Amino acid sequence: MDLAFANVKASDYQIEALSLKASSLTRTGLSFNEASSFKESPRGLNARRVAAELTSRFSAPQNEKFFLKCAWHLSEDIIWTIYERSLSKRIPLNYFVHACNGELHNQ
Repeated sequence: MDLAFANVKASDYQIEALSLKASSLTRTGLSFNEASSFKESPRGLNARRVAAELTSRFSAPQNEKFFLKCAWHLSEDIIWTIYERSLSKRIPLNYFVHACNGELHNQ
C-alpha cells in the first residue's frame, strides 16, 4: 500500500514539474511544442520546408499541421508523388489528405 502511495506521489511531482516547465514556456510566449528541438534538427527543418511548400501550393494554411505530420513521417518522394496524382483529381486537397492518411496508417 505504501509503495502505491509513493508511486502516486512521484507521478504527482512529475506532473507538477512538467506543468511548471510548460507554464514557464508560456510566459515566454512559446508553446511547449514550439520550444522543442524539433525545428532545430535537420529533419525538422526539412519537414517544415515541405509543409510550407504544400501549404502554399494548396493555399490551405488550416492544414499546415497535417502537412507537417506528413512531412515528418513520410518520405519526400511519397509526398510529391501523391501531390502530383492529386492534381488530376476533382478536389486535389481532399485526395491528398486521404492518400496521405492511408500512407501514414500503412507504416
